[in-house]
Amino acid sequence: MPEIRQVTRWDKSGRGPFAGRGQSGASALAGMAMATFLSLAWWAVPASAQFVDTAASGSQGVTAATVSAPSGLRIVRSPKKCTSGKQATIDLSWSPSTATDADGNTLVTYYGGYRALAGPVFTSDFSVTGNPPPTTQTDTFTCPAGAKSTTFTVSYYLVAGTGDGSGFIGLASSPVSATIKLA
Repeated sequence: MPEIRQVTRWDKSGRGPFAGRGQSGASALAGMAMATFLSLAWWAVPASAQFVDTAASGSQGVTAATVSAPSGLRIVRSPKKCTSGKQATIDLSWSPSTATDADGNTLVTYYGGYRALAGPVFTSDFSVTGNPPPTTQTDTFTCPAGAKSTTFTVSYYLVAGTGDGSGFIGLASSPVSATIKLA
């Protein structure tokens, strides 16, 4: 069977593969882009499905579980003083979630911690996972620059969730803060 090849040649005018057919290179490229878009447009079509359970009969109840905000967040230990540019640690703890499914399995398998260091902006700081996940964390941070004897605040809040944090995320806990003096 003979081999079939398509060869695209651009002429010196830069008009492209449709040279001599009344199209410029730009309109040819626009046409190819549109064809590519239309061939990929099927990805954007919404899909739906219906699921029917024929194995069960009679009335069935659906139980919904609620993952509440983590509670009991507290700072167990924090430094009284901190030197600019040096590392310091703060120990945190919180109460475990009591949310379970109908079979008694722990629903919360993830806690995510957010920290604001010397300002109002919280950023993702740490995460812990497990079944159930740990309820303590030691956070290490670099002390901000500043004049000696001034203070700064470190604040934290938590969220609880399922999976590794990529699943459902619940409400945020109340924040806690520590005020630390620069040495």
